[in-house]
Order: sequence, then structure tokens, then C-alpha cells
Amino acid sequence: KINAGIYLLNPSVLNMIELRPTSIEKEVFPKIASKKQLYAMILPGFWMDIGQPKDYISGLRLYLDSL
Repeated sequence: KINAGIYLLNPSVLNMIELRPTSIEKEVFPKIASKKQLYAMILPGFWMDIGQPKDYISGLRLYLDSL
């Protein structure tokens, strides 16, 4: 499974993030999970990382080829 880094957060979660370099995944999510308030959505089908320009172009090409 992949964490795509797309989060829907209650605004109160922002109070849990310290004003320093912080890993949400390692520092905040465990606190939310301990309260049994952390959920995930499994996305069926294809997914790819398009965070780099070359990957965006590859993803766009794959999408256009599928039309």
C-alpha cells in the first residue's frame, strides 16, 4: 500500500503540529490513531506519482493514450 500524501484533516489537527520541522506521518498520525480517529481510503485502479516534471509528462501521456 502507498501513502499518496493526500490528507483530509479536521482543522483541530493543525494544533497538534509543532512549529518546527515535523513528520505528520511519524509524529501526528500515531496520536490520531491512538484515539482511533485515523482512517484511510483504498483507491482501486491505477495511481502514479507525478511529483516530478518528467513523471507528470509520463502520466499525461498514459492518460491521453487511454482516451
